[in-house]
Amino acid sequence: MSVTLNYNKCDGAPTCVGARVCPTNAMTYDFSSKKPVINESLCVDCNVCVQYCPHGAIQEAHA
Repeated sequence: MSVTLNYNKCDGAPTCVGARVCPTNAMTYDFSSKKPVINESLCVDCNVCVQYCPHGAIQEAHA
């Protein structure tokens, strides 16, 4: 996984900016859990979501 979500910082909005800017739709909003989620198999490590998250809740994952 190239990014992680810090749910303590995330506001859980269904209009998640990270999900809106993701070019591969790897990040989506899960209405059942009421939070954004990442599909690791679709993520291409572009980190666009990291740049646009206004809360700093999306961060680069470090191995």
